[in-house]
Amino acid sequence: MYTHIAPFNWAVIVGSPEEAIFAPMRNAIISATLIGLTAFTAGLLLAMVLARGITRPIEQLRWLAQHDVWIQPGRALTGLPEADIVARALVAAAAERQEAAKELAESESRFRAVFERSPSGTILLDPIRCR
Repeated sequence: MYTHIAPFNWAVIVGSPEEAIFAPMRNAIISATLIGLTAFTAGLLLAMVLARGITRPIEQLRWLAQHDVWIQPGRALTGLPEADIVARALVAAAAERQEAAKELAESESRFRAVFERSPSGTILLDPIRCR
């Protein structure tokens, strides 16, 4: 770098090795890159941990929906409040379906007994279809 001094028209030249000028800048770039990569890696790991905390309850909901015959009430807790609401609804619906299936089986059994134990023939009429 150089400049001229006005009244005397002298030229002043200042020199420095490139390493002395660019080394601090290079070190700052390397430091910023390392800090950025560390922050990115920490954020990625944290996101993976948090994602697992969401995907496990969702997976449990999927299992509950597929296996409603074997649902146990204690298994309905997922740890995620929103998913727990859905899990409780799935458990309640499964219990209702099981109760309805039991009632249907009992009704069929009674209906079958009426026909099997009847000494004479039995006729069934559907009032809706007979119109």
